[in-house]
Amino acid sequence: MYIFGSGIEKNYDKAFELINNLAASDIPSAVEKLGFCYYNGIGTDINKEKAFKLYQDAADLGNSHGIYSLGCCYHCGIGTSLNKKKAFDLYEEAAYLGNTSALNSLGWCYKEGFGTVIDLQKTFELCQKSANLENRFAQYNLGLMYENGYQVEKDITKAIYWYKKSAKQGHKRAKKKCGLNLLGYCYDNGIGTDVNMQQAFNLYQKAADLGNCIAQYNLAQMYIDGLVVEKDYKKIFELFLKAANLGNCSSQYNLAWMYENGYGTEKDKNKAIYWYEKSSNQGDEDAQNALKKLLNG
Repeated sequence: MYIFGSGIEKNYDKAFELINNLAASDIPSAVEKLGFCYYNGIGTDINKEKAFKLYQDAADLGNSHGIYSLGCCYHCGIGTSLNKKKAFDLYEEAAYLGNTSALNSLGWCYKEGFGTVIDLQKTFELCQKSANLENRFAQYNLGLMYENGYQVEKDITKAIYWYKKSAKQGHKRAKKKCGLNLLGYCYDNGIGTDVNMQQAFNLYQKAADLGNCIAQYNLAQMYIDGLVVEKDYKKIFELFLKAANLGNCSSQYNLAWMYENGYGTEKDKNKAIYWYEKSSNQGDEDAQNALKKLLNG
């Protein structure tokens, strides 16, 4: 309570004193929290080696947060040497105990092949499990998966659902996803209101100008449709390029297609391959098929 100011004024010194006293009695959660204090410099100087030792002690006492935090230390080489396998094993142990952060991190390990083999289906399953247990980071990641069709059929409605869940818990990136772009999507598709394509276009434009890659993609689609605004391949190319550089999987695929076919830009096979590969690496099946066809052509 003193750390976060929950119902009481923040007081880091008081928080450290209380946690230190409780940790002296080997209370697992207090030992882990003391490690957190040393890691972040709350009421004391930052001491990563001391934090690592305390996380180890909490883990030995069976505390799932301690086990997870110890995994993070091995993951990033904090207070110890980087060790991918130990990080993975600790995430797995904490996940088994129901730690939602560990579930999310374990999913990331399977995605990147960090301390284990790549298994994208497990990535989705673990992320979904963590999201259902109200982990805001997993909810955001699950939203990304539904948005981009990563290991699941693309479903913007579900993407919005998970972004909203995450945003309600304070996730900053999820909040950005749920702002102007979401309102534009509602006008675009008649969700909770009448369809108003002009209003959707205006909102997508505002969100795109603020750097929202989904809005940039949606805006490009409106230029493709040519219903509200005149079809403009140069503008379409520019929007897909911006969104692709921000990691939007669908935009990466469309950008590659434009480079391959010379729409809105000159044909460039190498750039087409580059962007197909970027999209393919995020699990886009259309990009994977197009890449194979282009490489074998």
